[in-house]
Amino acid sequence: MSTPSDEQLVKQLEEELKKLKVSDLLVQTLYTVSSLGYRRLSEEERDLDQARLAIEALRLGERLQVEWRRLEPLPWTLPMPRLLLQPLLENAVLHGISRLPQGGCIDIGVAADKDFLHIIVGNPSPPPKDHTSGGARHATTSIGHRLAFAFGPRARMTSMWHEGYYRCELAIPIQGERSARRSRQP
Repeated sequence: MSTPSDEQLVKQLEEELKKLKVSDLLVQTLYTVSSLGYRRLSEEERDLDQARLAIEALRLGERLQVEWRRLEPLPWTLPMPRLLLQPLLENAVLHGISRLPQGGCIDIGVAADKDFLHIIVGNPSPPPKDHTSGGARHATTSIGHRLAFAFGPRARMTSMWHEGYYRCELAIPIQGERSARRSRQP
């Protein structure tokens, strides 16, 4: 019986790690998608986003860097539609970092002022494939609709590509005309 080499052991360990993280992430994703309504702004959701990005880092290696900036205090009790940040991060990887030979850094910023919670995702990116529309925009359209439903017309989402960098910003009202609807949700 032969003994596996160090390289084989490392590869086997990486495969097992990928399976473990993917299965845990799959269970949480299925739970999130199956649970209707809102959830509070939470470190748990951020941890899931970090786990998703860690899985992408296994695939992209050093080409993927991530920098989180969280400026406290944040409105931790603010009800939020589920999966707001995840599609933006997925797009940053799929349409930005993975298409660049040198990769790049996804910058994620979360801050609040007296009126709004601001979430900003930015990343280096080649020009959009479709110069007239910037792509199919499924994720951003869905997020825009969910923000409008949850928070009304004061909620904003802007996105743009300029000189090799893509940036998307969400501005979510901390209080407003729809706060009664949000506060009834779990």
